[in-house]
Amino acid sequence: MENEDSFNLKERIENLKVKLKENQRSLTVTEYNKKQAIFEYLKRLDNNGNGKVKASMEAAKLVFIESALHRAKTIYYWTNYWLQYNYLPISYQDKYQKIVHLIDDEDIVEKCHIWI
Repeated sequence: MENEDSFNLKERIENLKVKLKENQRSLTVTEYNKKQAIFEYLKRLDNNGNGKVKASMEAAKLVFIESALHRAKTIYYWTNYWLQYNYLPISYQDKYQKIVHLIDDEDIVEKCHIWI
């Protein structure tokens, strides 16, 4: 069973490498960097899955300009998510409205229409 999982992981790493080369121009920069970080992390793990912190730090240094500890932890999270679901987690960064505009308030819009 363990040998089968190891083979499956090696196969998935190789598939990720091929997809990165083939889809380099069609992926967004963010998606490419995340997948490249996952690839570099998995490539640097030893056969027993040890050295996770070292592998994630090395991957962060290779792929990102700022390679802080939080970046290494994020790479570890992305990798676990990708291995489980075979796609990257959805990022909710910048996907919500930060400022409430008066024009978005239905009551104010109605009063403006009445006034006009």
